[in-house]
Formats: sequence, C-alpha cells, structure tokens
Amino acid sequence: SKDLFTTNYSTRLFYPTEINTYFYENIISKISNELNVFKETLQGKKNQLNKRENFITQVKVNQIVPLGLICSGEQGLVTGNNSKYIAAIIKNEEKKKKIAKKFVSKFNEITNKNLTIYTFLSNPDLYFSEAEEIKKQKNNPSIFGKFFNYKFAKHDKIKSFSKLTIKEKKTGTNQTSWIFYHRGNSKGLKWYVPYIDALAWDKSSVKELREGKLTNSRWQGEKHFNSTGFGWVDYFTDQLKSFYVEEGVYSKNIVKMHSDCELISDKVMTCLLNSKLLTFIIKQFITSTHTLQINDGRLIPIKIPNRNIHNKLEKLFDKIFERRINKSETNVSDLENKIDTLVYDLYNIPKTMKEIIENK
Repeated sequence: SKDLFTTNYSTRLFYPTEINTYFYENIISKISNELNVFKETLQGKKNQLNKRENFITQVKVNQIVPLGLICSGEQGLVTGNNSKYIAAIIKNEEKKKKIAKKFVSKFNEITNKNLTIYTFLSNPDLYFSEAEEIKKQKNNPSIFGKFFNYKFAKHDKIKSFSKLTIKEKKTGTNQTSWIFYHRGNSKGLKWYVPYIDALAWDKSSVKELREGKLTNSRWQGEKHFNSTGFGWVDYFTDQLKSFYVEEGVYSKNIVKMHSDCELISDKVMTCLLNSKLLTFIIKQFITSTHTLQINDGRLIPIKIPNRNIHNKLEKLFDKIFERRINKSETNVSDLENKIDTLVYDLYNIPKTMKEIIENK
C-alpha cells in the first residue's frame, strides 16, 4: 500500500517482496518515530544536541536505533601542505631510496642543480628545508610532493598518539617527532587500514596546523582524536566495507564515527556494518546506488546487542584485527561467517530469510 512507502526513509521506494516486507515491519518501522523526531540530527545538524544526549541515556539492550543517534562523527585534518607535515613510513632502505630518487629528480628539475641521491640521503633535512624555501618563493605549496610524500620516517621512530602525554596531544612534543597518521582508505580495505604515513607533531608544526597562518590548514576532528572510531568506504557493490580507526589524528579523507552509547563499542559497530544483513538492508531500504554517504549512513538501523553477543562480536573482531595487522589482506572469511551468524541472531532473522541473503 501507499503507507508502506510514505513511512519508509524519506518516502524511499523499495520492492515489497516477502523478505523486504518482513524487514520493514520488524526493523525499519521500529525507528520511524526517531526518524521524525530527530530528522535534523540525522541530517547532520547540531541543534538537537541536548535532546540527543538524553535519548542516548535511555537506550536499552535489544532496542533498534538509527546509527546517527548513538554515533557522532567529523571529518579530519587538512594540513594545507602535505609535503611539509607528512612523511612516508619506511621499513627498509629500498623504499627510502625510491622516495629519494623521485625527490632528487624533481629538485634538479626545478633548481637546475645536480644533486645526487647519495648527497641527498647524507643530509635529507637540509634539502627538505631548501624545498620549503623554494615553495615559499614560488608561492606554490604543491610544487614538491604533490603526488608523493618526499619526507620519510622510520617505522620504529614513530610514536603512537595514545602514548603521548595529555599536553603533548594538545600542543605537540618539544623535539622533532612523528606520529602515526590515518590518511584514509584509498585501497578500499575492510576491517583494518595499515598506516603508511606519519604526521609531524613537534610544537611548531602543531601550532601552525591549528592556526593555519602559513598554509591553508584546517584543524578538524580534534574531539575524536582521543577516541577510537570506525568509517566505511563510500563506494560499494556487493558488500559494505567498514574499517576500525584507532585513537589518533586522522585526515579529511575520513569521516570518523564514534559510538557515544556505552552499550555498544566501535569494534561491535564495525562488525555490524560488515555483516551481510546490514549490507542487504542498506541496499534495499537506504540507497539504491553504489555509494553510502554520511547522511544515509546515519539512517542504518542498529540493534543494541546483549552483553553475551556484544562480547562474542568483540572477540571475533580482535581476532580479525590481529590477522589483518600482520597481513592487511589475509583471508578472514571464517571469522566473518561467525559474525554474520551472530548478527542474524541479534536481529532475530528467520532461517528462510538468512538463506535468501546468503544466496544473494
């Protein structure tokens, strides 16, 4: 009937098949009141903050809620001068020489000098400083490093943001230092995205990144630096790809979401988003395209798990995360299947409905 669609998300149409009708009646319709009451919040506006905070305190186990009511998020940092503040993380000499070769080639092209890789590597900081001066003179911050990071930092010398003192997190370190920097998920990885970049975190760098006087930096996402979170790849076909974001500084390429509800962790949120069930629901009810933008993501129906299911999902997540840290694209389908089973149970999905989703 007409009412079936007018009460769906933004009156979106969906195929009224048996499985979709079941999901609508047992999942989607359960949050229709919240969709109306918190319409502006779910559009990303911030004029219902107190009302939302009060709602979160009343959320209960087994309640279905829109993702955007229990999770908040913000886009991350814009450096305004990547090649000054970002370094490629290196674990071997081969990668360092490869970066050096590109830098030397560009440097000689611009300066008409005959710098050698050996000379450059004997004192790279000297040439990094000279490159910065050239950028200032030509008023072109991207003249070096537009398509690559010409600075590099050894992996074992980079600090974790979580290990810094409270003061260092806010104002930077006294000495030159680098921290792990989550710059995005350009490869479309699921669960875990390896760090390939480091961010300068000495006091002068942090001061400029905050103030943006010398470059067009934008200090964004700070309230989420001290928390874990999750994100997802905007473009997807068969499966939504969600990934976990550890505590730390992250870039504008990520909208880092964080659970504000103590009943569900960021690890479990990542598990739910990576389940076959939620991908199916998103495809049928939220977006008919191959993209999931942040405002649509806020509409995803999240069911709050009991402590037993919550703990099982977290343990499975930890196993997947451990495997992916060691090898970012290792097969974890055995653990994903267990997560799918738990998510079906959480949402009370009948066996016949599971079979339809699995076959798709």
